[in-house]
Amino acid sequence: TYTAAAAVRRGLAERGFSMRKAPGFGRKSERLLGVMETKKNHSSVQPTHLPEWAAIPRKIEPEYATNYELIDTIILGAGIAGASIARELKNRGHDLLVITNGTPAGSSVPSAIISPGFQRSNQPSAIFAETCFAHACWNPSYSNAWAEDKGVHLFSTNTEEQKRLHAIADKLAWDESWLTKSDTTGSKGINLPRAGSLSPAEALAEILKGTRVLTAEVSSIKSNDDGWEVTIETDVYRAKNLIIATAMQSGSFLKLGTHLELRAKPGQVEVAFANAITKPVGNHAFSGYLTSAANGRRTIGSTFDVKPDNAADWPAVSAANTEKNLQTLAAQLGVNLNADAIESSWAGTRATTPDYMPYVGPVPDWPKAMEQFQILSKDRKIRGLGSMPYQQGLYVFTGFGSKGFQQAPLCAAYLAALVDGAPLPIPRSIIPYLHPARHMIKSIVRQKPATS
Repeated sequence: TYTAAAAVRRGLAERGFSMRKAPGFGRKSERLLGVMETKKNHSSVQPTHLPEWAAIPRKIEPEYATNYELIDTIILGAGIAGASIARELKNRGHDLLVITNGTPAGSSVPSAIISPGFQRSNQPSAIFAETCFAHACWNPSYSNAWAEDKGVHLFSTNTEEQKRLHAIADKLAWDESWLTKSDTTGSKGINLPRAGSLSPAEALAEILKGTRVLTAEVSSIKSNDDGWEVTIETDVYRAKNLIIATAMQSGSFLKLGTHLELRAKPGQVEVAFANAITKPVGNHAFSGYLTSAANGRRTIGSTFDVKPDNAADWPAVSAANTEKNLQTLAAQLGVNLNADAIESSWAGTRATTPDYMPYVGPVPDWPKAMEQFQILSKDRKIRGLGSMPYQQGLYVFTGFGSKGFQQAPLCAAYLAALVDGAPLPIPRSIIPYLHPARHMIKSIVRQKPATS
């Protein structure tokens, strides 16, 4: 290489090259030479260290006051994100209070399909998708919520996409009880026998069973020496930890501003009478999806729209979106329905992120973090800047998009471990991809103003 940079040398060495310095070209004093003695699979090589800004924070136990009741953890939000972290912390012995304002949320969708966004690579985001999928299929909280016909047929009518799905099956090499290739003419793909569709209402009821849930509007939030105070009218609830799991509203609850880049993605699904769709049976995922029958209904989804203003207001059902869903169903599965077969439609807003990975973890002290890491705009390779400064006891758990029922259970186990200072249930390589400050760091490195 022309360069002699240490970061380049280390990176190539990590990937199997035997590196040495040599005289440089022209007026350059040194360059690098490398020989790969044994060829390695580059995509399988994972970083062995975390960037400083994503280092796992050490658990700190302040000296708590004793003159008032102090709850272990307050969770704002009772959708699948809030419910999942509540279940994990309750199982770990936390005294909890879940607060919800009762407004519609993405978790109120009529049916949720567990259909993974598999990738051909072995990058951390791919490992994350695979691990979340397996964890969700196993999740005992879903046991009574599954539709009767288990399994998902993940397929495409596009030849290149069919090849990609089969390549993924070869890469994963899972047991047949988890994954098989499907070779149906015109719709090749993979079968996922342990996946399926489930009733969100039944799943949430089971997850939150026995948990104290308060339906009310939060008046204010503030930190104190012991943790956090949440005020509802004249009542004040105090906790050591506060977890924000309120989808698109999460940013409005965060203290000292927010650098979370949340994007509102409205979507619509249709609820059809099951006797109008007798074939194909089971769950099918393509550029949309069709769920198996449950209570005489099948769900058809889903549109993905973009809101230019990124507003979190709840979208209205539209005939145009119904027609779009029915056209996709006809094109992919050859199922032609008229409007009489549709019992009802549901529309809602998903909270997504620019990289489609959720925000899971402690919330930085944004002004201090910006000041501390601003020098990365001059040189992204600078080290020795120290660990990320955080707001003690404040966590965020949002940005799951349409994958909440698939990703929230494992992410909740990870967040609960962070809160308790326990061993983590995910590979360390995934942590930077979930960190709430990752887009702030990217904006600094790229010298773009961060959203606040």
